[in-house]
Amino acid sequence: MRPKVILAGVVVFTMAVIGYEYVPKLVTRAMNKFTGGAGDQHLMRSMMAQMGIPPLETLVPLTQYTMIAIGLIGMGVMVYGMLSMKKTKSISKFSQNSKQKLQDTNEMNQETLSMLKDSLANGEITYEQYQNILKRIES
Repeated sequence: MRPKVILAGVVVFTMAVIGYEYVPKLVTRAMNKFTGGAGDQHLMRSMMAQMGIPPLETLVPLTQYTMIAIGLIGMGVMVYGMLSMKKTKSISKFSQNSKQKLQDTNEMNQETLSMLKDSLANGEITYEQYQNILKRIES
């Protein structure tokens, strides 16, 4: 697990849940202040339409859908934080296995090279045979 990633996801999700409840109220309040108050609804709608701003009946659900999307992103980040360590562990196990295999291969090559040198020293093979076998081992 990656605790920092999970924490970031929790923060984003929490902010989205809070925002789902409070952002529509803030948008309504801001639009009322921007257009001069909530006195004449028709005047407010026409001012918003002239400025290209959708009516509040459209803005409020849009902000709530946005908060739902942000909440889903936060949940996705949390899931990623929980699952990401599992892959890291499997990679580290693979890395340890690779290191062990490499060490085993090196030990086996040293053993083979030692046997080859002994065979040359005992006269069991010629120097040319020694060179040919050595090239095969190294490649």
